[in-house]
Amino acid sequence: MTSVPVELKRTYCRVCITACGLVAEVAGDQILKVRGDREHPLTKGYTCPKGRATGQVHHLEGAITRPMMRKDGELVEVGWDEALDDIDVDPLGGMALYSGVPIEIEPVTSARS
Repeated sequence: MTSVPVELKRTYCRVCITACGLVAEVAGDQILKVRGDREHPLTKGYTCPKGRATGQVHHLEGAITRPMMRKDGELVEVGWDEALDDIDVDPLGGMALYSGVPIEIEPVTSARS
């Protein structure tokens, strides 16, 4: 049995616009631990609880990783085009039509936007 070497990867949190610096301990495709990056010029090692939990969330069993829609009462996987076509967004008004029903939406931004 071959053990996978543990690497330290510098990255940043994508939960909010602050983009706190993180260091992730990674073995293969598994995140073992996430901690604040003390060398990050702005956050200097600070992370919120959400940022520290990114390693756990990354490997969450049952996470939705593809677009899904409810059809005949059942949640099914669909393509991106179908999912996006189902939401008609007015980019200036913040209103959308979801299956013909008006809903209010809030834009989600991050440091990657």
